[in-house]
Amino acid sequence: MSFSQKTSNDKNMTDKKPELSDAMKKKLEPRKFTKNPILGTKFTIAVSSAKGGVGKSTFATNLALALKQIGCKVGLLDADIYGPSIPKMFDINEKPKSDGQTLTPITKYDIQCMSIGFSCRSTNSNDLAWTYGY
Repeated sequence: MSFSQKTSNDKNMTDKKPELSDAMKKKLEPRKFTKNPILGTKFTIAVSSAKGGVGKSTFATNLALALKQIGCKVGLLDADIYGPSIPKMFDINEKPKSDGQTLTPITKYDIQCMSIGFSCRSTNSNDLAWTYGY
């Protein structure tokens, strides 16, 4: 007997493949990229890595300064909760102004800066303690 022959007498077994459900068809469809720009910006550059200590903040700072030097309008967001270093790199020792709804970025070297480090009580980025909400 060859492998291509049926070895069962089960009448429910067929050679037809079951049709995919609508949910499964939707999962298998190619995904379309949808732009979701940040309001007021033309371009967004993200600097990221799955590893710490590789110089992401240093690279982002140098990139922001280089773009500013060639005439671009630049803003820099430091969202690193484990070690926000943009305040230290830009020598910013003040807190952003707030109207209760929004925070106004601090401008240094004509670059708008916003960092989670501005929300810390301590100047040591290893001692992350939130100040907003207290």
